[in-house]
Amino acid sequence: MAKKINPNNKNNWKKKDYTKIDLELTGPGTGRKREKKEKPNWSDYRLNSMKSAFLELFSQLGHLGRTVDTLGIARSQPSRWRRRDPEFAQAYEEAKEIAAQNLEDEAYRRAVEGVDEPVYFKGAKCGAVTKYSDSLLTTLLKGAFPEKYRERYEHQVGPAPVEFDVSKLSEEELETLERIVSKGLPEE
Repeated sequence: MAKKINPNNKNNWKKKDYTKIDLELTGPGTGRKREKKEKPNWSDYRLNSMKSAFLELFSQLGHLGRTVDTLGIARSQPSRWRRRDPEFAQAYEEAKEIAAQNLEDEAYRRAVEGVDEPVYFKGAKCGAVTKYSDSLLTTLLKGAFPEKYRERYEHQVGPAPVEFDVSKLSEEELETLERIVSKGLPEE
């Protein structure tokens, strides 16, 4: 019958002397140093998990202040992470795009599908009315079709036109004026 071994009992395990083997592989003249096993850096692990939690929550909320308050980190911390870690900066931009898409989806839902608001009569709920947001719909249309729904403004850039009477100019002044104007006109 086989002897039962308790793995928790240190006396059941034979100690081996690895010093000779280590000296053979890493001893003088071999040119090799003993490799040390890297221990996990728990502070990096905690930092990476905090960054991941920030990105996940930020993509859902879309609000920097609420995200850092919920996680209990400083408001300036995400910008430090973006400066120091290019991968985080790229992930932050992706999370920002996801948050913006979530906001746009919610605006669409409120503008097109509407929101059910309860109706009360004498303190008792008697039904619901679907309300739509015209201002959100207008904003969505301006964003989707800016050339069609944008506000129209005529802006004139440059100096205002000047009116003057050319009949009061001498022949020499008229020739000078023609040369100046002809230099400013595009060639045909």
